[in-house]
This record gives sequence, C-alpha cells and structure tokens, in this order.
Amino acid sequence: MKKQLLLAAIMLGGVSTLTAQVRMANGNVIAAASNSSAFFDAGSTPTWNSSTNVGKGMIFPRVQLSQFTSFSIAGTVISNNYPTRFDGFIVYNTDESGVAGVGSTQGTLSRGFWYYDNPNGSGSGGSFTTGTWRPLFAGGTGVGDALVGNEILDVVPNKGLERTGSGTAADPFKIQVVDGSATGQILQWNGNSWVAATNPGLTTEVDGLIGNEIVDVVANKGLIRTGTGTSTDPYKVAVIDGTAVGQTLKWNGNAWIAAADAGLTAEVDGIVGNEIVDVVANKGLIRTGAGTTSDPYKVAVIDGTAAGQTLKWNGSSWTAAADAGLTAEIDGAIGNEVTDVTLNGGLVRAGSGSSTSPYTLGLTTAGAQVGQSMVWNGTSWVIGNPTSSAVKNVSNHTGSYTVTNNDDILIYNGSSGGQTLTLPSTGITVGKIIYILNTGNQDWQLSPAPINSGIVVAMAQVGTTLIYAGSGQWGTLVGY
Repeated sequence: MKKQLLLAAIMLGGVSTLTAQVRMANGNVIAAASNSSAFFDAGSTPTWNSSTNVGKGMIFPRVQLSQFTSFSIAGTVISNNYPTRFDGFIVYNTDESGVAGVGSTQGTLSRGFWYYDNPNGSGSGGSFTTGTWRPLFAGGTGVGDALVGNEILDVVPNKGLERTGSGTAADPFKIQVVDGSATGQILQWNGNSWVAATNPGLTTEVDGLIGNEIVDVVANKGLIRTGTGTSTDPYKVAVIDGTAVGQTLKWNGNAWIAAADAGLTAEVDGIVGNEIVDVVANKGLIRTGAGTTSDPYKVAVIDGTAAGQTLKWNGSSWTAAADAGLTAEIDGAIGNEVTDVTLNGGLVRAGSGSSTSPYTLGLTTAGAQVGQSMVWNGTSWVIGNPTSSAVKNVSNHTGSYTVTNNDDILIYNGSSGGQTLTLPSTGITVGKIIYILNTGNQDWQLSPAPINSGIVVAMAQVGTTLIYAGSGQWGTLVGY
C-alpha cells in the first residue's frame, strides 16, 4: 500500500512538472514513452543519473490542511478532467493538530504526507467533500505519533488474545483477552494455545501478596514438600524425616541428611550460643579437647616455659616471660598497693615500682629551708614559714580588689589614685582580721568605710588593720 501511495506521489509530482508551477533540474525534454507503464520517468535523464546531488528528489508544496477549505479545478468535471474528484490526492501537511478544512479527517492532523481518500467521488453523483484525509503510512490511526511500524494490526492466533474493530477511524482495531465461557474460568495453556478453562483446584490467594507463596523446596537442603498445591491439598514444607531416634541434621558436603550424633557436646544450661568453641589467637589462652561429650572443649592460660614467669604483652600478643623486676606481692591483698600520690597533697613518690626500686612516699622538699613547715594555703600543702599563730595568706595588689575570707595580709603598691578596696558584707567570718600595708604613694579607698573611726582610706606609707564585726560592718583596730 505504501509503495502504491509513494508511486502516486511521484505520478502527481510528474503531472505537476508539466505546468508552469514547477522547475526541473534541466530543461531537456525527454521523448514521450506512449506505451510505458510509467506515465512519468525521471530516471531516464542521463544528466541526472550521472550526478550525485542534482535531480535526486521531488519537493512537494507545503499546506496547512486546517486552512485548506475547498478543492479548485479548471473547468468542469468530465472523464478527462478530475473525474475522481481528487481521490488519491497527496499533500505535505505542516499542521500538528486539528482537522482538515474540507472533507473528514482520520484522527488529528500531524506533520507529514497525507492523502485524500474519496472512493465515492467518481461519477455523476460524486462530490469533492465526501472523502477523508488519511496519514500516508500503512495502518495509520491518526493518533499523531508519526511512528511507522508501531501499529498493532492483528493478534497471533491461539495466544489468548483477539482483535476487534475494522481498523477505521470510526471503528479502530482493539485488542483484548479472549472471553471465557463461564464465571471463574482462568486462562490456561492446553499444550497448543491459551484457552479459557475451569480452575482445576489451584490454591486460593490468601494474603493478597503475589509471589510470597512457597511452591517447592531446594533439593538436598534438608526440606521436603508435601501436598498437590490445591485448595483441598495445599503445599506444606517440613524437615526431612530421620531414619533412627536421636539423629540430627548434618551436612555431608553436598546435602543435609539425617545422621547419628557423632559425639556433639550436649546442651547443658539450655542457652544456645554461650558455648566457648575456640580462643582468640595470641591472646594468652589455649583450647584443649575435641568438643565432644567425652572430650569437651576446655580453656586455659598458655603454659610458661620456666618457673616464675608471668604473662606479659609483647606488643602483639600475650607471652610467658621472666619477671623483669615487678614488685612482689607481700600481704596477699591485691589493690592495696600505693602506686602514686595525689597532686598538691604535700607528698612525692620515689622509685620505679620494681622489686629492686619499690615505690616510696615522703613529704615534698622542693625549695624547703631550715625551720620551714608544711602549710595549707587554701588549695594545697606548701612549704612555708611558721608564725606565732598560723601561716598568713599574703597577696600583692596595685589596683582595686575585693576582700575574701582567705585573705590575711594585703600589700598595696598602687601608683594611680581612685583605686578601691571593697569590704564585702557576706562570706566573711566574724572576727576576720585583715592587715593592710600600703607601700605605694596613693591612698587605697575603703568601701564601705569602717564604722568606728573617721578612717575611710588605707593611707599611703601606712599600715591599717581591719576587723569584720558581722552584719556587714567593718572596723579598724588601733595599736594592734
């Protein structure tokens, strides 16, 4: 059909070349071939045949079929003037949607070659507008995909499908599964074709999940399947039977079989998985035994090679080695050995912790001088000079400062005025005495001022003694 339509296109193009509307590649007129089957022969032109690019195709005028609203002719319809009323008329359409402006349209317009199918246009009763525009490819449906070859024209016999329709725009081809003859039938292969047949006892789908049904077992994997797979006798899976009491399921290298228990260790505590079946290599342990009831597995520390050896880590494994000066255990109590001292506790540790150089503890002597003693400074034990009462905390200042309960002696050496010594009203022990020695050339403002004198500063180059009387009140001591 396609070849015939293409031939018609060439013929139409040939007719067109006889008019003033068409240009030819050369002006040579070939002699008429009155007895040829072809009314137009462009292949007999020697000039074109010897060229690689000239005279190799035919260019059709373009048309928008949606705008093509009437057929124009010269003269009237007679036997030699448009007698078929454009039946077989071919155009190159550029519309990509819609329908033609004259005649009917198969489907919707798409870009490409279309022909006018007007079989009833001939004769005295024919009409130009009774035809149908169809796409120029076999089996065209007018769906607009312009893909030649993807049309389904028929079904394979006896494969469960049937085709309906006549293949026209009004009655297109449709494909469906063949109808059954009774309710509940299924499509079944009879050896030659698919036919509708009664369900021969297939297992009913239960949970609605297709594919999770077990229909068989893997051979030699310790399972068997029973049943016929019908609703009355469904498939069931079980472990293969043994042939004697006490057998276990064992792998023989190719399959799981029932066999006698060849000395497997009996389960003792009922907890499966807590059995020790081996030891980690080079971690100081060895495993003995065969793992049977008569010779169960046992775990032990690796043997030494000489008396007095200990288990030591050599960087990659635990090995038995000589004791290289470790301190001997004396009282039999593990964990009561003193191995270090507490930071800032006034003690130091000496020795390397071996039997020849054991750890020893003593008071720190760093920076000690004759007559000094250990004094608690509020955070740690330090070496200091004793006083008649207790060691005093001495601190130096050059600017503003707030007294704390740990302060005893404050030495002020300020060089700029306006610096303040704040006397807090909380956190201070009643009776707390603060000694102030102002060695600078600026007074140190007291805030709040003491309650029992007119002194409001710690004067430059003068010593001042303050005492906390409680309830936020500070006073000065004179002659103390």
